[in-house]
Amino acid sequence: MHCISLIGLTSNKLYRNTFEYTQPTIINTDNSYICCISPSSSHCTQSAPWFEPCSDILPQYEMKLTYVVVVCFLMTSNLVSVFLHSFSSMHGAAFAVCVVFVHGADIVVTFYLLTAVTVDSVMGENYVVSANQWKSGLACLAISSTLVLYAFSNPVSVQYLSFSRLMVVVSPIDSNFKRKKYVLKSCTVVHTCSLLCTITMSVCVGVFAPELETSICLPFYSPQHHTVFEVLVWLVSLIQIIFGVCVTCQHLLLPYKMKQSQAKLLNFHKKQNTKSLNAQLTLLTLTAFLCWFPCDIIYMVCMFLERYPLALVYWVAVGVMPVNAAGYPVVLGTMCIKRMWQARSL
Repeated sequence: MHCISLIGLTSNKLYRNTFEYTQPTIINTDNSYICCISPSSSHCTQSAPWFEPCSDILPQYEMKLTYVVVVCFLMTSNLVSVFLHSFSSMHGAAFAVCVVFVHGADIVVTFYLLTAVTVDSVMGENYVVSANQWKSGLACLAISSTLVLYAFSNPVSVQYLSFSRLMVVVSPIDSNFKRKKYVLKSCTVVHTCSLLCTITMSVCVGVFAPELETSICLPFYSPQHHTVFEVLVWLVSLIQIIFGVCVTCQHLLLPYKMKQSQAKLLNFHKKQNTKSLNAQLTLLTLTAFLCWFPCDIIYMVCMFLERYPLALVYWVAVGVMPVNAAGYPVVLGTMCIKRMWQARSL
């Protein structure tokens, strides 16, 4: 019987093929990642936990491909929409500032997904033995904070955009939301508050739950039930639910208020077509609901389960979480192109 004792040995000192020329019968270790690279004929004393399987960060080829496609689409669509609104005067500079801030929040989640793709490509199969080194690094902590920042800034920026459009329609002449400086200052304040909330939550996690501070740096949900983490999930869910309802109400009021404002400014008998606006607002509302509410439900349910399918969380991170970040640049960018085309045709 050939027994090897690797107690206290960190896995970042090993490689995937460490046991290629050694066939131990028993491997005595307290590091589950070492068991991931042990021969199938060996008995390892420390089994890997169910939430950290012996695989790459993105275990399936279809998943890797989906993450790459989504990252490319999110980055391209948001940057194109920012470019269109920055150099177009169709909606005014104040509206362009709102759109740029919305897309800035959307790009945050792109960096989160891009990190998963990059780490998976760089580490590859060696991630199994380098996982502890990656999770204990500052980069992992920074990415965790990035996800929290997106959770706060995305609903806040969407709510601000919806509210500012409604205020411009209600007071089309003297609304502060038509002034670029006012919008720039207020957007800066709003996103600064989101950043402060993110820093506060990161500090709370670091002080009261240091074992969780790197648990969400990649697309999986922390299985460790901790009060701080539960407070974060409930807080984000509450914010998204409240703002989701507010955005829906504002989008319902916007066409009605627009007709009233147009009736005051134009001839009363002139009929205004709001079909395009209704379609636009419907799509924007749907993207918010399809992004926020499924994520809230899934993460809150997982918080109360002892075990859950890891694949579900991976696919939620790439297929549900970025829906809003993908829908808004497509709808707003298309709207901008349409207005530019109509102006050119006149």
